[in-house]
Amino acid sequence: MAFALGSKSIGAYTEMSAQSRKTLEVFSRDIRAADNVTAASKERILVTFPENDFYDGQSVEYVFDDLIGLFSRIERERTGT
Repeated sequence: MAFALGSKSIGAYTEMSAQSRKTLEVFSRDIRAADNVTAASKERILVTFPENDFYDGQSVEYVFDDLIGLFSRIERERTGT
């Protein structure tokens, strides 16, 4: 019984680690590609991307809700033309 519970805990930890790694990869990719930080605080960062062949000037907002421990990525449409 203890072995089964230990294996389940290791599996959950492995999944959490993989999700954390993917989140950090996407976040770092967005930060490297951004050409402007539009807003920033301890809970939120909003970056805009350049207008080129790959990006069309859209924005991405990252928000951290410390009450529930949720880190969210929100894509924003390009405003103005």
